[in-house]
Amino acid sequence: MSQWEDKDLELQAKMDGFVEDGPLDDNVESFSSHDETDPIDAVGRCFTFMEVNSVRASRNKVICCDFSSDGKFLATGGHDKKAVL
Repeated sequence: MSQWEDKDLELQAKMDGFVEDGPLDDNVESFSSHDETDPIDAVGRCFTFMEVNSVRASRNKVICCDFSSDGKFLATGGHDKKAVL
């Protein structure tokens, strides 16, 4: 065997330790109940969303936004390359 083949076998042996064969259902825990047909319905029963206020942050598209850790400020950023608080 060449030096590269030895390294490939060693890497494959390390990878085999991470991979378990079997059905995906056995390895993944679901966040929703199996009794519910549509997870969106479950979320809709828990929360009600309505517009409270609106602010014109930019004339261009806003591509990201985030609240401050205390929830008092909203920062936005967009295609105009400006950050607005």
